Amino acid sequence: MTAVLSGLVERLDGAPVAVSRATSVRDRDVIAIASPIVVLPITGGLTVWELAPAGVVPIVVTPNHLGITDRHPVGSDWMGVRRSAWIEAHPQLVDDVEPASVQIRPIRRLATRLATLAGVDRYHRRIDARWFTVMASDPRVLDQQHPQVDATRLGSDFVDVPGGVRIEVAPDATESDLGGYAAAVERAAAERDRP
Repeated sequence: MTAVLSGLVERLDGAPVAVSRATSVRDRDVIAIASPIVVLPITGGLTVWELAPAGVVPIVVTPNHLGITDRHPVGSDWMGVRRSAWIEAHPQLVDDVEPASVQIRPIRRLATRLATLAGVDRYHRRIDARWFTVMASDPRVLDQQHPQVDATRLGSDFVDVPGGVRIEVAPDATESDLGGYAAAVERAAAERDRP
């Protein structure tokens, strides 16, 4: 995925760029090879693009690392990468969409099912990608090993998302895979809640 982003940034010929704090560390590293970076804060997972200094080109990666379809900066002096076929295309977004056989509805159902557990809540309501973020009072319940679902704690990178866990579904996951992961999490939550 980083080749598209790298090519986009190389077109800027070393000009300084602004990125969201919700851009993955890996993507930030790719950008930093070609340009100096200003990292902008987020509010509710959305980037505060208005804080970009003059002369700095905003680089939008959407959905962002948290799974949120980010707002576009005001004006036309920005560029970006679209990473999900389930969000609307835009002339200033270059597509870097990984082919996937999994559909969005089962992913949305997984997010809803996880949020029914005590102490687990969705960080954002709209799911537009194969990844999304939940907040858990006990993130360990989401740490269930599954070959098609990866749950990664956000930790100190996102202290304003307490108990944040990024859930990423594999491109070839099936509804059965998602149901299996959810069932494993439900068992772990039930074990945790036993007196």
